[in-house]
Amino acid sequence: MVHDLGVGINFHDVRLAQPGDFLKIFWSESIGATERGHLVIYLGLERKNGTVYLKYWSANKPGGYGVKSAPFSRMHNLIFTRITAPQNFVNVTKLPPLDNWLADMQRRSYTFAEVRRKCSIAN
Repeated sequence: MVHDLGVGINFHDVRLAQPGDFLKIFWSESIGATERGHLVIYLGLERKNGTVYLKYWSANKPGGYGVKSAPFSRMHNLIFTRITAPQNFVNVTKLPPLDNWLADMQRRSYTFAEVRRKCSIAN
């Protein structure tokens, strides 16, 4: 939707990320029907006892809302979204009421390559 509306960019390279970017974390290789993922706000990378952690704001249980971090090595895939043209959200009424591709994610699994193509995620 971000690409379709022209409101921002999607990318997967953590080196391009900035605090405040939206981030979809995939905790396994599964995308779609059997997915284990989490949508958060990216806050940066930090090092704890020699291990790189990804720091994020989360609204997930346990613990509810707040700042959390997890070892970067636990994350299988990442999709960052940066909103660069919020004024284009007015175009949301031009989208169809149902996105069949997104709806199919409840029943079907996808590869990260398929998701990258559909969401216009740069290499």
